[in-house]
Amino acid sequence: MNSKKVYIKNNRRTILIYILSILLALMWAAAAFGKLTDLDNFHNELVKSPLLEGFANTVKWVVPCGELLLAIALIYRATQLFAFYTSVFLLSLFIAYIVVIIRFSYYDIPCACSGFAEGLSWEGHLIFNASCMILAIVAIFISQENHQGSNTGLRRYCTIGQKPARKKWRYIFSYRL
Repeated sequence: MNSKKVYIKNNRRTILIYILSILLALMWAAAAFGKLTDLDNFHNELVKSPLLEGFANTVKWVVPCGELLLAIALIYRATQLFAFYTSVFLLSLFIAYIVVIIRFSYYDIPCACSGFAEGLSWEGHLIFNASCMILAIVAIFISQENHQGSNTGLRRYCTIGQKPARKKWRYIFSYRL
């Protein structure tokens, strides 16, 4: 009976992680495709930003391609946790950029966003990005809770207070590309 409760609890967590990863992947994919479909407009808006005008040619490709890669990484279970951490990092960078724009800009800087976030004000972007960052943080905590105690990956071989057998480590690191 107890193992059935643990299974149901882990199954709910897995479903919640799946839902959160799909939501974040859709957000990143929509942002990336919106920028890539109207790349000239995105570049023109970046040039108008005082913080990004010197890097506009690089940023116009790096940001949408990175967002698209992040959306793909969120789909695959093997890269989900890394993608959640990367989402938190990128969203915190975007939030910091928005705070700098709101606090220190003396004139109206246009938004370089496209798609569903195009009509938002800077304050709206701040709230939206903070909400997405909270979702990613929740997903990180649930993912780590879900994988605690599981015997997958290196945890099986590397436990606290025990030295792994040499043969197991040789087997793990003997794989070559």
